[in-house]
Amino acid sequence: MTKLDAGDGSTAAEQPKLVYVRPQSAQSVIAENDIDLESLGIKHMPGPDDIWYSVHAGSDGACLAILTERAAAFAAAEAHDFLPVSVH
Repeated sequence: MTKLDAGDGSTAAEQPKLVYVRPQSAQSVIAENDIDLESLGIKHMPGPDDIWYSVHAGSDGACLAILTERAAAFAAAEAHDFLPVSVH
């Protein structure tokens, strides 16, 4: 089996799996992802200043999760063996 050199002396298997945590307007997240708030137990539409956090795969940018708190987004990523980084 061939190991891929990452250019810094480590192999690809040793590289952390990055995910990006992106703050977004809660209202735009709901609209872009067609989220049914009622099915999630959310009783009130978030206001224009409410921020949610989307977690995106580092490899292709796919959205993996949406959370209402930054700390929860980082904790969820770490719980799944990802290395979260903030994107502004």
